[in-house]
Amino acid sequence: MEYALSAIDDSSLPAADAVILFSPMIGINPMARITQLYHTVALVSRNQKAQWSSINAEIDPFKYSSWPMNANVQAWAVTQAVEQKLAALRKSGRMRELPPVLAMQSVVDSSVVVPKLITVLFDHLDSKSSELVLFDVNRVDWLSNLLNLSFEQSVVPKLERTDRPYRLTILGNVDSDSRQLILKSYSQGKVTEQETDLYWPNNVVSLSHIAVPIPPDDPIYGTQQNESNRPSLGSLSVRAEPSALLISDSMFVRCRNNPFYHFMEDRVVDWLSNNTTVSPDENNPLPQEQS
Repeated sequence: MEYALSAIDDSSLPAADAVILFSPMIGINPMARITQLYHTVALVSRNQKAQWSSINAEIDPFKYSSWPMNANVQAWAVTQAVEQKLAALRKSGRMRELPPVLAMQSVVDSSVVVPKLITVLFDHLDSKSSELVLFDVNRVDWLSNLLNLSFEQSVVPKLERTDRPYRLTILGNVDSDSRQLILKSYSQGKVTEQETDLYWPNNVVSLSHIAVPIPPDDPIYGTQQNESNRPSLGSLSVRAEPSALLISDSMFVRCRNNPFYHFMEDRVVDWLSNNTTVSPDENNPLPQEQS
């Protein structure tokens, strides 16, 4: 998103034809700003652990389990840069120059602030081609006493706008008695519904920040047995006293792949075909020069 905005004012940067976002970091917890003081805290305390917000065993080959405070600082800086550039574009009446945007986002996300995606970006887009696809939580009845629906207080009010300048699509349960999913799309004051052949897996309550772009057959984060016959991180299940382990509880609880990945993949390809001059196919989703 930062690049697409920069390219509008810098002719030396090739302009994006479209922007596709997966769990985008348009907004994060404002507390991240305070972490700019971590250098001072580490210096005064002479404790190197002050450089980290968490330290865990490194068992993930592609993602650090331990989280450095500097990452929070960098994340805060880039979200502020994006917000400022979007605000400047709005103020100058040039939002139409921003390419169409498609975003795939879980309604619950512990890494980013979902309402900011709506209020900072989508509510100000000037393209009817743009679309926000939200993956709702599993609202089957037997889970009702287990679900924490506090996210609705901040997300739902942001979705009540009827004159939204984009298409809003929500993938959720047909009803509380079924794990089957239905697509509800809201565009230009019209609502359309489409039943799907998708079902929530029995043990999945919601997607997560990291799950959205990962297919269920991924050898590391998927739910299937990998070639080494060891459990993947997506299917890892261990029973112990939490204090006996060097990894956090979230390693076992957090959803690590998207059971609706192929639906999402088809949606992205169709959207690109309809809204850009790029014509992706199954074997080469994005031409070399566009990737």
